[in-house]
Amino acid sequence: GVKISFSSTGSDNIFSRPEPTDESGQTSATFTSTKAESKKISISAGGILIGQSNVVFEPGKLAKLTVSAESPVETDRDSKIKITGFDAFENIVTNDSLTDVKISVDNGGSLDLALVNLTNGKAEASLSKTSTGSVNITVSYGSVSGSFRVVFTSSDKTPPLVLNQYPDKETKDVLPDVLPYLEFSEPLDVSTIISDNIQLRKYPSDTVIS
Repeated sequence: GVKISFSSTGSDNIFSRPEPTDESGQTSATFTSTKAESKKISISAGGILIGQSNVVFEPGKLAKLTVSAESPVETDRDSKIKITGFDAFENIVTNDSLTDVKISVDNGGSLDLALVNLTNGKAEASLSKTSTGSVNITVSYGSVSGSFRVVFTSSDKTPPLVLNQYPDKETKDVLPDVLPYLEFSEPLDVSTIISDNIQLRKYPSDTVIS
């Protein structure tokens, strides 16, 4: 019999070793691949190309869901959620336009869609929140799930004003055990109360007291 060899374009390809051709001039081999794509198979005998064939490997069934979203995002904007489905070999399930994926959120987040349909393996939704803080997104289909956290920050660009303070500016002969305070026009974000923003200084040298 004649020894036949097979090769293919693309990646992640495996051919079984074919036997030499039988009395009828035929042989066979098994071709597997974990990469979903179009491939061209070439068949050679004695180093001479004797045939070619095109084959398309489709993604397998849904085995993994990933979710991502814009973060951080200000409270006056929506965060766009992007969901992608993959098979067991990390191929996007582009052949899946039927699966309904459930979306859930916590901590006061609000969705425009709680159920989305994968289209060519992908889907989108929008998340909003009226107050600052984080929101955990969970997407699921049966036992397959994925998660992501979005942080919402303040959209308020107007800094607070000092309404009252004690002691008053340039007050002299203040007792060492005085408890100074500042009263602002609105509640402060705790994360912004740092030494760069609020400082105790000596008078009249205006040097920072560490």
